[in-house]
Amino acid sequence: MAVSLTDCEEFDQLISRHFAFLETRGFAVHEARRVDAEMHDAGVAKRYESPDLRLDIGWSAFEQSLSILLKFDRPQLPGQLRRAYFEPLVEFLSDGVDAPIVPQVRHRMDETELMRLMEQRSFIFESGLEPVAARLAEKLDGQLREIRSLADERILAYHDWIAN
Repeated sequence: MAVSLTDCEEFDQLISRHFAFLETRGFAVHEARRVDAEMHDAGVAKRYESPDLRLDIGWSAFEQSLSILLKFDRPQLPGQLRRAYFEPLVEFLSDGVDAPIVPQVRHRMDETELMRLMEQRSFIFESGLEPVAARLAEKLDGQLREIRSLADERILAYHDWIAN
């Protein structure tokens, strides 16, 4: 399934189909929308919100990336440190055992590594967003309880890890 940057309705249906379990876990759902500034690496995003956690599921055709941006409701943490990308966070929590479905851009990647990463992403999305969204939803479903109960120290440790 090809999704354009303006195809909010089709993206909304796709994400709703695979992430419907979030509504049974106390998340309010919002319609998909084009995104320009808030989630800068996505062209289309759908938001799910609960009192303790916000999820923005975003697709960027340019970046060839389907990602989930988490925002923890933790007033004691500085603003930027309340945010984390789901797949790298799970990779961190599993000590690298649970690799991302969509290869992630890493700090200090050189041009050759970035080109290889984009080739891998092209291959992953060759069959469209549907299979990737299904796997990402299944992964989130399995990790959601642990993520919601993370101690602030683990979130801060993730940020240290991601920066290096």
